[in-house]
Amino acid sequence: MRAAELYIGPLKEFGYEFVHHPHFPQRRFFRRGEWGAGTHHLHLYVYQSESWNNQILFRDYLRNNSDAMREYERLKVELARKYASDRTAYTEGKGPFVEGILAKAKNVWRTML
Repeated sequence: MRAAELYIGPLKEFGYEFVHHPHFPQRRFFRRGEWGAGTHHLHLYVYQSESWNNQILFRDYLRNNSDAMREYERLKVELARKYASDRTAYTEGKGPFVEGILAKAKNVWRTML
């Protein structure tokens, strides 16, 4: 992730703040906007790491399952209304859904091998 450190300065020029998360060693997180109510989030992952692969699996599952995609959309809208000024609660509210979809996506992927 040393290469990601090269982006801290240039992203700062665009208003992004680097937020160090030691419990996420395979990604770097940048945010923009008021603290706790950021308007933009940018995540950099180690290419082909477990975290990177999980993001791709989640994305691809939603792309290929319109019912799950619409359900995720409804959940995000509901959470955005409920937690308009509490980004942490919004993110935590998505957690169980995201984990459930990720488990399904991994199952689909395993059956394809």
